[in-house]
Amino acid sequence: MRLLILRHAKSGRPPDTDDFDRPLCDEGKAAAFSMGKWMSLHGNEPALVLCSSANRTRQTVALLLPNFHRQPEIRYQPELYLADLPALLRIVQAAPPLSPLMLVGHNPGLQKFALALLAGRQPGARKRADELARKFPTAGLAVIEFPGDTWQSLKPGAGFLTEFVCPKAMLRDQDCE
Repeated sequence: MRLLILRHAKSGRPPDTDDFDRPLCDEGKAAAFSMGKWMSLHGNEPALVLCSSANRTRQTVALLLPNFHRQPEIRYQPELYLADLPALLRIVQAAPPLSPLMLVGHNPGLQKFALALLAGRQPGARKRADELARKFPTAGLAVIEFPGDTWQSLKPGAGFLTEFVCPKAMLRDQDCE
């Protein structure tokens, strides 16, 4: 099973706009579109997307989609807005057994969740895991593989980080900063 954890792209802070309704800025729009291209080119198109219902997460998903060869099922879930680690675990465990499954949401919950899922040993991926621990930037994507064939059996400490991609680093073909 493959879990794609995507933080929403960079958003603006227009005056008189509450946090939930903040839109993406131009940089965020470009980053989301580029991430969609990367995902498609590297075989990481989701079968199902579970997305926070906040404006910036919805816009992020909309900008990924034009790059995909198949259109995933998308479920907008209000409980993903600023969800913490226990809530994220419950949401993923309740998902149908579709893979890849993509979770689109917010920090700090996503970063804590991704780190909690990783096995203590990450052979060949330690550098990526350290980068994820340092920072999970906007439009950053963590790809984590798990044994098993259902999300119901998902347990912290069982995943292997196969990719950690950041938009700025992707454009420069370097590590995340």
